[in-house]
Amino acid sequence: NQQLAELLVQARAIDGEDSLEAAWVVWQQVVVARRSGDIARGVPLLAEARRRWAAHVPPEHAMFAHALVTEAVFAEMRGDLEMAERNLRAAAERLESVGKPIDVATTRARLARVRLSRGDHVEARRLLDQALPVLRAGVLPTQVGRADAEALARRLGKA
Repeated sequence: NQQLAELLVQARAIDGEDSLEAAWVVWQQVVVARRSGDIARGVPLLAEARRRWAAHVPPEHAMFAHALVTEAVFAEMRGDLEMAERNLRAAAERLESVGKPIDVATTRARLARVRLSRGDHVEARRLLDQALPVLRAGVLPTQVGRADAEALARRLGKA
């Protein structure tokens, strides 16, 4: 995205090459790549984002759990469901340890989608049973994670 590229130039000029502001802009570039399905652009940006964030926060920070989720999404796009599942489970565990219940629920809903793709309807339903009450209580129906979880619930006949 051209606007984010320009913003990164500004963040580097104003706050420095390794500033937290620059790390945030790179993370937003990762999010755009993920949402647009651009693995070729997203994977190197994710590596850059991890490097930048490592200079500002400890390894147990939630940002690194979100990086695992993004890595899982890219793996799922490539069809590597085993890696996607492994990264989502690790991310959910990390997010739970730092007290991020909505992020845990969103991650479990993503994991439910992967389990369904792997043919495990029972585990997909179990994960959604854990995720949906938290999402329904904590975010609006239009929030992307909740909307995706609700759509998956309908596919599983759980709406």
